Amino acid sequence: MSAQASSPVAMSDAVPEQQRRLLLDIVTNDSDVKESRSPNTPVLKPGHLTKGEKMALVDLAEKLVAMQKSLPKQADEARCYQVLLGDIFKSWTSKDKTDHSPALLPRKLPGMNAQVGVLKTNHPEPDDEAEKPPQQSAARLAGAPALLGMILFPEFEAMYGEGPWDEPIWEDTLWGGDIMSLSGWAFLWRDQDGHPLKHRFVKFADGVTKKDAQVRAIMEYDRNESERIITYNRERIANAARRRISKWAKDGTDGTPRVDEDDRLAESEIEKLELAFDRVQETAQLLRDISDSLFTRSLGSTLL
Repeated sequence: MSAQASSPVAMSDAVPEQQRRLLLDIVTNDSDVKESRSPNTPVLKPGHLTKGEKMALVDLAEKLVAMQKSLPKQADEARCYQVLLGDIFKSWTSKDKTDHSPALLPRKLPGMNAQVGVLKTNHPEPDDEAEKPPQQSAARLAGAPALLGMILFPEFEAMYGEGPWDEPIWEDTLWGGDIMSLSGWAFLWRDQDGHPLKHRFVKFADGVTKKDAQVRAIMEYDRNESERIITYNRERIANAARRRISKWAKDGTDGTPRVDEDDRLAESEIEKLELAFDRVQETAQLLRDISDSLFTRSLGSTLL
């Protein structure tokens, strides 16, 4: 074992000390462990790991804790520890390959949008079509579903470029947000094929108000984005753990469980979850501050 390649597991400052101690206590009290294991003995389940090896996975459990603490429904440290072990040994043992690198799946369109409207009239075909289809596509006929979704600033740049942007983009496609700032957001109508719609062709479905539509669009975005990012991060964390366990299975348990540099996960390797709800909250707070400032100035002027 190379001294340069391995070192003790580093603890992340992103997880509070109290949570770290709880995780260490949980592993200390875990009785489903192996006392020892000969070299080249397969590790088939969590109970085939030693207590020292499970301790050497605590840094990865910390990342699960830090990741889920930003979610509305939180799991405690014990649950995160069990989730980690479950993810590691889900359809995997140390006899399997560990070179799989998970890929971050693209956002699903129109799956991330809420069906809250319909087309009032036939909609023109997308502007980017190289050749116009011989007949109007069914997704853009009058009465076809219109789906409302959120769009955050990075996605806006990916769709329209870095700018400056033409005025029709603002007039015909986006409404109800603040896309001009780095933390900006807006709403976007799409057809069932995922192509943007001009909102003047759209009306709300019966019984749906503008507020209802916006709330549903925000919730749908966050639900799908949370699933996409959390699934990816859990796969990365489990993959790092599997690489370690494969080496421990080969080494046996005579020495300290090694954690090589390439089997760690830096904070930059954990995909950040950007929720539409947080962006809307920031904008709402900004508008409240502006309103309070205007009210104060207006009140002051009436007392002069």
